[in-house]
Amino acid sequence: MGVSLVQWLMSAMLLVALALFGLSLNLFLTTRIGPDTFAKVIAEQPDLTIEDKRRLEKALGLNRSIVGQYWRFLGIIFGPSPGYTYVFTKPVRRKE
Repeated sequence: MGVSLVQWLMSAMLLVALALFGLSLNLFLTTRIGPDTFAKVIAEQPDLTIEDKRRLEKALGLNRSIVGQYWRFLGIIFGPSPGYTYVFTKPVRRKE
């Protein structure tokens, strides 16, 4: 016999959750592995002292483990606040 509606909905929700996990992991790893990652850009700044680089890495969370960085990334993506822009030095706001 066929699959019940409840079973179909459960499998569909599982597939959506897996797709969101895969998408978030892909986005996270792309920003960490690409040619212009935060760490590489920071390391190439000649006018920053070692202490400045460490402070900036701590502020960006780059001194955490990769799992800790991913957990923080998920909190920023799915959390109530969309984050902070370092270019304009202010919090990002969602359109209301």
